[in-house]
Parts: sequence; C-alpha cells; structure tokens
Amino acid sequence: MLRWLKRGFAGLSIGSVLLAVYFMTTAGHNIQEALDVVAIQTGSRVEKPDIKSYQGDRLSWRLQARSAQEKQDALQLEQPMIELYTDAGEVISIQGEQGIYRESADVIDLQGRVQVGYQGWVIRSERLNYQQKQQVVHIPSSFDMQRDGIHIQGKGMRIEKNKGMLQVEQGVHMRIEETR
Repeated sequence: MLRWLKRGFAGLSIGSVLLAVYFMTTAGHNIQEALDVVAIQTGSRVEKPDIKSYQGDRLSWRLQARSAQEKQDALQLEQPMIELYTDAGEVISIQGEQGIYRESADVIDLQGRVQVGYQGWVIRSERLNYQQKQQVVHIPSSFDMQRDGIHIQGKGMRIEKNKGMLQVEQGVHMRIEETR
C-alpha cells in the first residue's frame, strides 16, 4: 500500500511539472523567459533579458538589454533596445546606452546616445521615454532627425503610435541637402 502511495505522489509530481511546461509553451513563453523573470524579481543581475508585451495575440513591443538588475521598483538596463510593432507589422527600433523600466508606471526611459530607426529615418537624442498604455514615444530634449539628405532639428518630440501623429514642441530647423 505504501508503495502505491509513493508511486501516486511521484506520478502527481511529474504530471504537475509536465502540465506547467505545457502551459508555458502554449502561452508563447519559453523556459529562458520564465527563468529571466524569476531572476529579475529576486534582484540579481540578468544577462540578455527579453521582456515582451502583447495586445491580444499580437506582439506590441519587446524590450531587450545587455543586462538588467532590479533596484527598488524598477529595472536598471544596460544597452537597452526597444522594438515597437505597428499594426502594419513594421518595426520601430530604439536603442540607448542606459535605461530604466518601470512596469508599475508602464514607462521605459532610455538615456545616452538614443537612436530611433523607422522607414529610413534616424532620430538621435540623449533621452527618450516610451509610455506603454498611451503608446507614446516622447523625446523631451533636443533631437536630430535625418533621412535622404533631410536634416530636422528641434526640441521636444511626441509621437503617438495609435494616432500616427508626430508633434514637435519647440524650435524646428530643417535643412535639405541636394544629392547629385
């Protein structure tokens, strides 16, 4: 009888592990992502974290970094990269030297040589933040925007992803270079 109880508990343990693996794989997450989340939550440093956000079954944005470490209520990121996905399936890539991800505030702040790439445009600035719920990219400082000989400089850019609207708050200067 004791042997049957041992086998029953062993079977139950193995079954629950298999069920957990099944749920993780069907939810679109892999084992490394789950381990990254557990390690980040404990405050240790994680190499190459990969954080994703979905709207329904579609990937909305993805945050990667060289490393991340939890400090108080935020993740300190080293060499972060954000990929924003448009409804048309295009990717807006954003990179910086340092960053902070505040999940509770739904904000990702990037600092230091921030660069945005989209449809051939390159935007450079020292600071940028992405507000997830509103799907707004905000560059509060000076920026330089370039594409095919067109240079635009200004201060304070706001891009509303849902509305497809771009707004510059101060001092727009445009220079067009002729290519021959």
